[in-house]
Order: sequence, then structure tokens, then C-alpha cells
Amino acid sequence: MQDVKDGKSLKPHIDAMERQLNEVFDAVDKTNKHFWPSMPRAEEVVNQSPGYFSRGDISEVAVILGSNYTAWRDTPGAVNWVKKKLKGRKSQKNANAKRMNLILGFGWWWYASDTGLASDQ
Repeated sequence: MQDVKDGKSLKPHIDAMERQLNEVFDAVDKTNKHFWPSMPRAEEVVNQSPGYFSRGDISEVAVILGSNYTAWRDTPGAVNWVKKKLKGRKSQKNANAKRMNLILGFGWWWYASDTGLASDQ
């Protein structure tokens, strides 16, 4: 807080923390792809908690969220941050899918016109 009192910007510190949070998000996502999508509906997932779990599986998520979801829920903005990250990721996936459809469509058009399949007969 002394930096703020001295008129210094906290932006470099905030940027560094955002980078660290993004690294954690990505690392968790690589470890278990079910974890982040389960966070917004954690109470539902926790109620399905099994007696055992497999690493990387939804059952692992149920066990982990069962032991620490209250910390996420009680931290202001934490669950909303996850929701924003998921929404951004969904938007990126949709954009990538559209791009791939365009590429595949153009590839088919090029192949068909090159081989004569697209000619009017």
C-alpha cells in the first residue's frame, strides 16, 4: 500500500498477478479438463462425490471441490473470474472452429475445382 501512497502505479504488480493466475488456470486445465467447467456448478458436482476417484476424471473434481469450494465461493470475484475465463475460452474455440470450417471449405472448393469435380456438366 505504500506504493499507492507514494503515487506509484500498481499496474505492474496487477499484470504480474494476472499472468500467474493465467498460468495456474492453464496448468489445472491440462491436469484435469473437467475442473474449471465444473466450478460454476460446484455444489451440484460436490453432491455427486464418489467414494473413490481417478486422476483427470470428473470424480477427481468432485473430491477436490468438496474440500475447497467454500474458499472459492467466499473469495469475492473468484468464481466470476473462472466464468469469464471459460466464456473467453468458449469464444476462442468458436472462432477457431469458424476459421477451420472456412479453411476446410476452401480446401474442398480448391480440390474440387482442381480435379474438375466442381465443373458444371
